[in-house]
Amino acid sequence: MTDTSDLDLARRYAPIIYFDAAEPFLPLYAGYTVFRAAAPSPSFPRYVAIEPPAVLAIEYAIWWDWDIQHLYELEHAWVFVDAAGALVGVESSQHGASATGAFALEEGRAVLYAEPGKHALASDRAQLLERHARTAVDCGRRAGVGCGDGALPQRVPRP
Repeated sequence: MTDTSDLDLARRYAPIIYFDAAEPFLPLYAGYTVFRAAAPSPSFPRYVAIEPPAVLAIEYAIWWDWDIQHLYELEHAWVFVDAAGALVGVESSQHGASATGAFALEEGRAVLYAEPGKHALASDRAQLLERHARTAVDCGRRAGVGCGDGALPQRVPRP
């Protein structure tokens, strides 16, 4: 790759993120870190390894001020780029865990999908559709009640 500034790289490879048409909370901020060597992430509990054919990785930290079950949300995407400038890998975070898989490209950028109201990122819509029933409970009429399982909170009897 030619000598390109970190900001230029971050702009060039920023993933395209699709949101549900009824998404109530869009991201407010995004930050990035360009890794030219393996190192710990500054904002996620993982070590960012750069495996050939990748020669660099870009971590995107995406911040929401709200989500259906939290006061804030921080999700991540990692893109891996080879020496010719081609995207060779994509990973994303899903509620504190990282996920990999096949990914689509649009205009040379990775495509990710955000879980409605909850914001886990997936490179394949099918991953989110598999969790649709759970998401519907969490984001439905009882959103924010209990521990996200749709159950009513238990009353503690007074002594």
